[in-house]
Amino acid sequence: MSADPARLPPRHALPRDVTVPVLPGLGLTWYDRRGAGYWGRRAALAILWLFLTALVTLIVVAILIALAHRSTVGFTVVLVLEIVYSLGILAFFTVATARGWNDPHPSTIRPGNIPGQIFLILSSLTIGLYLALLLTSLLPETPAERHARLQVAEELRGRGHVVS
Repeated sequence: MSADPARLPPRHALPRDVTVPVLPGLGLTWYDRRGAGYWGRRAALAILWLFLTALVTLIVVAILIALAHRSTVGFTVVLVLEIVYSLGILAFFTVATARGWNDPHPSTIRPGNIPGQIFLILSSLTIGLYLALLLTSLLPETPAERHARLQVAEELRGRGHVVS
């Protein structure tokens, strides 16, 4: 299933019952031609994730420095946990992005998914989550944008419109 941005009709030409999703951080700029507003928002999101990655890295380094002065074992345990968990998060994001790239409705961490929520909470304490979000924001097309594009194409096909 291909949903090339050039293949979807402009927003003003869409049937009234076809909804173009408003994406967090991108609004509706993702759908139409990618102008200055779109790239400005993408740059702002990348800068936000870069800032948060740097901030969390500084916090983790400060914790590690404090631990190094108190306990070599504590320092080693926290360092190994941070590295292993961060690599796990990066692997998870890589696999999830690749697996769901052409799926208009990929599975995500939903509110009823307790293990997923625990994973997300623990991830927020590591550098890996913010690094994964930063790297995702640097893709030519974000996963959220890709899925929204595929959903619009699917909706158009369901109404009998030709979308290549």
